Amino acid sequence: MSLPHAWASGSSNAFALLFRALLMPVVFLLLFLSTIALAAQDSARAGERLVPRTVPEKVRVIRPTRIYGELYGTFGRHASEFFNDYTRYLGGLAATFDAPLGIGFGVSSFQIPDVGVGIKVSYSRSVVRESYLFTSALDSTRPDQSTSQNMTVSVVPVVLTLDYMPLNRQFTTYVGVTAGLAFTSIKWTETLAKTTLPGARASGERYDDSHVSPAVGARAGVSLGWDRRHDARVRPALFIEASYTFIPVFAPLFEEAAKTLPGSPSRLREPYMVQAGGFGLHLGISLLVH
Repeated sequence: MSLPHAWASGSSNAFALLFRALLMPVVFLLLFLSTIALAAQDSARAGERLVPRTVPEKVRVIRPTRIYGELYGTFGRHASEFFNDYTRYLGGLAATFDAPLGIGFGVSSFQIPDVGVGIKVSYSRSVVRESYLFTSALDSTRPDQSTSQNMTVSVVPVVLTLDYMPLNRQFTTYVGVTAGLAFTSIKWTETLAKTTLPGARASGERYDDSHVSPAVGARAGVSLGWDRRHDARVRPALFIEASYTFIPVFAPLFEEAAKTLPGSPSRLREPYMVQAGGFGLHLGISLLVH
C-alpha cells in the first residue's frame, strides 16, 4: 500500500524544512563551543608564561683530594741468609742493614665517601759500612788483610693506595693497603789492603745491579687536623702512621765475592732473598682540598 503522491511530496518538503531549520542552530552551537575551548586553551598558556617555573638547584657533589708528604724510618730490612754467609766467610761484623730514613709523596682522590684511591712514591736507602781485619775461614795459610765493606740498597716503591679515612672529623684514624712495584738498586764494593804475600785477595766490585719486584703492604694512622672549619676548601693536618711493606728481591749477591774464596761452597753463587721493605714509622703533613 502506498501513500498518495501529493502526501508523499508534502512529507518530503516537511522533512527538508525541518532539517534546514535545525541545521543552522547546531552549526552556530558547535562554533560557539569551539571558540570557548580555544579561548580557554590560550588563557592557560598565558598563565603558564606568567608563572615562572622553579628549576631544582643542583646538589654539589664534593669529591675531595688528599695530598701528602712524609718522612719515615724503615726497620727490619734484612737479608738473613746472606749476612750469615757474609759473617762466616768474609768475617764481617754486620748482621743486617741499617734503619734508613726515607721520604714519600702521595695523592688520593675520594670519589667514594671516606674511601680514597691514589698513588704514592717513596725513596729510602740502607747502607752497610765497616772496616775490620779479614782472616780466611777456608784456608789458614792465606794472609790476613785489612778490609772495608761498602754496601748500599736503594729502594723506590711506586704503589697504588686504598684507604678508609672518615673525612668529617678533625681528628680521625684511618687504615689502608698498598700494592705496586719497587725498583731496587744494590751495590757492594770491597776494598782490601794490598800485599805481596801469596794467596791475598784483591779488591773489587762485588755486586751492582737493579731489580723490579712486587711491593705490597698495609698501613694505619691518625690524622690530626689543624684549626680549620669543617667546610673549608683546604684543610691541613699532621699525620702519624705505621706500616709494613713486603718487597722480596732475589739477587746473587755473593757470586763475585765467592770467586775470591777458593774452596767456598757452590751455594754462595745462588740468589739470596733481600727483604727490601720492612716496618715503617711515618710523620707527615697532608692537605685535604675540596
